[in-house]
Amino acid sequence: MSSYILRKERLPSYLKRLAEKYDVRVPVTVDGITLFSPYQDNLALDFTSHARISAKSFFLPQREVLLHYDTAGDEPQDEQTVADPHKLLFGVKPCDARAIELNARLLADDSSEASVQDIYFKRRVDNTIMLGYGCDQPGASCFCPSAGGGPFDRAGLDALITDIGDELLVTIFEDRPKAQILVHDDLMEEATSESLEVAARIEEDAVKILSSMPELVKPEPKESELFELALWEETARRCVNCGICTYLCPTCTCFDMMDEISEGCGTQSRCWDSCMFGLFTLHASGHNPRPGGKERVRQRFMHKLSYFPDLHDGVLSCVGCGRCVLYCPVNIDIREISRMMA
Repeated sequence: MSSYILRKERLPSYLKRLAEKYDVRVPVTVDGITLFSPYQDNLALDFTSHARISAKSFFLPQREVLLHYDTAGDEPQDEQTVADPHKLLFGVKPCDARAIELNARLLADDSSEASVQDIYFKRRVDNTIMLGYGCDQPGASCFCPSAGGGPFDRAGLDALITDIGDELLVTIFEDRPKAQILVHDDLMEEATSESLEVAARIEEDAVKILSSMPELVKPEPKESELFELALWEETARRCVNCGICTYLCPTCTCFDMMDEISEGCGTQSRCWDSCMFGLFTLHASGHNPRPGGKERVRQRFMHKLSYFPDLHDGVLSCVGCGRCVLYCPVNIDIREISRMMA
């Protein structure tokens, strides 16, 4: 691990240098909403919270064509062999980067020969550099430490920036094979002990802020006990099944498949779907194992807080970004749900 100082006035030159080899995306705030956009001298360094749409959208796009084919039976053409640009995401919050690692447990697990990998997701992960931005001012809905992360967590990142005033402390994680492209000696300087001390204090202050906020609790009861809680019926009465929690959640990966054919040519594509929608589990026979809001609400929270941890060494399918808390139109709070499950 090496640390460098990058003066803020040199940041545009630094990003332009990186843009020579990568499709660079940066956080841009428009009308109060922060989103990732192509870099065109339009960087917003004053964003205090994460982007509304997480980095997940770069690895699992909301809609993507997977392959082209024709009805004559010729070999289908993989869309990703046509265009697969190398990306660099600047300003990714640690919670979003950690979410990509969790998503990889489902979509790109290589722990055994029997593992089935999502080649589209994996290619994007392999071809993307993530330059993180430490969260020195956590939002009121953030709870990353209780979800297993932290405001300056390094999971999933190639490097991490700490804003220390007029300068940026850039910490390069040398165990990440793509990280060295982020070092440009003519624009950066070796970090001093003073700058490292300032960064350490900033991190400590951010952790203190989060320690005073409501936390997520990992449920202890058995799944059979959790399954029958009255909590689900009560929560379903409030939930409007809009799906915003799943669409904004960086660890939700459910999708639907579609085939479109016109004049003998077809495409197969996928788009985001949600366990909160009634059609998501509707069978061709007409049977639906999750017919109502109660069953759908239960599935969402049981998956994040019970099913996923049981399959992945106790790791929650949540990174504590707080988007579902912040944007839920009826104020359903996963932290409250977790306490009621515990």
